[in-house]
Amino acid sequence: MSKIEFDYSILESCELFAGIPSSIQMDVMASANTRSFLRREVMFFTGDPIVKVLLLVEGCVKITQLSEKGNEVILRLHGPGEIVGMPDWMPGDVHSSTAQTLQASRVLVWEAQAFQSAKERFPQLQRNVNEIIERTLNRLERRYCQVSTATAAPRLAHGLVHMVEQVGHKVNGHFELSISQEELGQITAVSTFEVSRVLGRWEREGLVRLRREVIEVRSIPRLLSVCGK
Repeated sequence: MSKIEFDYSILESCELFAGIPSSIQMDVMASANTRSFLRREVMFFTGDPIVKVLLLVEGCVKITQLSEKGNEVILRLHGPGEIVGMPDWMPGDVHSSTAQTLQASRVLVWEAQAFQSAKERFPQLQRNVNEIIERTLNRLERRYCQVSTATAAPRLAHGLVHMVEQVGHKVNGHFELSISQEELGQITAVSTFEVSRVLGRWEREGLVRLRREVIEVRSIPRLLSVCGK
């Protein structure tokens, strides 16, 4: 790992440092290093002891668990400015999920004990951690409701709109998501066959354009109209 070298502007939208003066941010970051991960590299596995705290500054990471049948289920995606996994723990805790990059990524890395000490010194940091956990649980609850009550097309539309907001890149007037159709199905609980069928129809209608492991979103307003159906 190397010392900190990255675009500090990412901290302006970082939920971990919300409401914290820049002087304290620099104090907290003084105990961090940076680490780079290759595309598709695993950051940690389910069951690994929690020994480090990772803040994503570049790239995209998926958080996964295995179903009872052994199928991978994507719980959520992390974009720049987000803690990878849950940001709080008790001594001896292990990761309840696996983190794997979808793109080449860089993270700020704290030793778990150093980060715990920072939370004790700066109460706002602990409050931000608590709010991150609450928002994560609320998102999971909303996603569960969508999966339980919506048909495939609205679920896919919701998933794409949310991912564009979180990890999309604007390119020449449209948004690009570096994600495969299989992974989109894992996030939205839609079969790969149904994902292919719906996306194929949307491509013919001009809502999306499909490339290998990339989905170009051409019309957010039209996708939002699908969400409401």
